[in-house]
Amino acid sequence: MLTRCATRSCCLASDRTIDILLPKRIRRIRVSSSASSLSPTSFSSSLPEDQPQPSWLRRDLAIVLVHPQIPQNAGSAARTAAATRVPLHLVGPLGFEVSDARLKRAGLDYWNSVVLKVWPDWSAFEQWVSSSFDSSSCSSSLSSSSPEGEKASSSLKSSRPRFVAFSKRGNVHYATPGIYGSPTPTNPTFLLFGAETTGLPPEAHRASAAVVRLPIDQREVRSLNLAVSVGVGVYEALRQVDGTDSLPDIG
Repeated sequence: MLTRCATRSCCLASDRTIDILLPKRIRRIRVSSSASSLSPTSFSSSLPEDQPQPSWLRRDLAIVLVHPQIPQNAGSAARTAAATRVPLHLVGPLGFEVSDARLKRAGLDYWNSVVLKVWPDWSAFEQWVSSSFDSSSCSSSLSSSSPEGEKASSSLKSSRPRFVAFSKRGNVHYATPGIYGSPTPTNPTFLLFGAETTGLPPEAHRASAAVVRLPIDQREVRSLNLAVSVGVGVYEALRQVDGTDSLPDIG
């Protein structure tokens, strides 16, 4: 039976703590305040390497929100993460506190089914990827002059971790066959989504193997809502990775 759990953050004289959500528990991570470059809404955390991850968690895909500014969007993305069993990464600086009630409300009572990691900045996140996986392909960019079909697919077939960035300036359609590759638990694909106001930072673009776009009529709409983009991107990745002939066993 699922139970409701909440997040909270607190400030101490010499350090800070945040709560990382795991199924049916809250794990507290202590963060030293000696890193003066961290802003009040930036957090540094990760699950301990010896901490077993839930058996139901997908390890071949991950959602990454880089500098999210609106807590309701992050909460809605967390709900999508819970529904798809995909881990969620929040890369700071964030535009809100993890204790924000709006964040919790948007995620409803599904937070206990979200595996979350919060990083102080892009560098910390990228360093974790580099140390945890064979990330040598993360920095290989997709040529903007390549056709959207065959070359995009063939350039991404190597079984290594990759970043796939979502941007309205992307040069590849998000549903291009093979764009998400054939990820595995040891060589996952990270789906990157940027801030609501500024999009992904340059360093995320440079690190991405592909920059994809969701087509919209920009005569009427400047951009899609972040949470909507996450949902579309995650389910397209699942469709390509898992196929459509069978439903996953999530009971």
